[in-house]
Amino acid sequence: MTVTVEADVATNMLFTTHSLPISFLPKELKSCCGSVVFLGIQPAQLEFMSPLTPAMHETVEKIYGMLKARSDFTASAS
Repeated sequence: MTVTVEADVATNMLFTTHSLPISFLPKELKSCCGSVVFLGIQPAQLEFMSPLTPAMHETVEKIYGMLKARSDFTASAS
């Protein structure tokens, strides 16, 4: 798992004419929520209807545990 700061998300994500710039969403969320943390998981498989890989399942479980424990996602994680 990698923690990415908002500035990196805004500059490193792709933007097409079919989507809003990624920087739009954090600004809107911050206006109503105050603090925003984006969590992303890079899948090993992108094929439609592919099952979750063990690594993906483990990562989802780890994030779920951190959410349940109200962890600070702004701190560095490995």
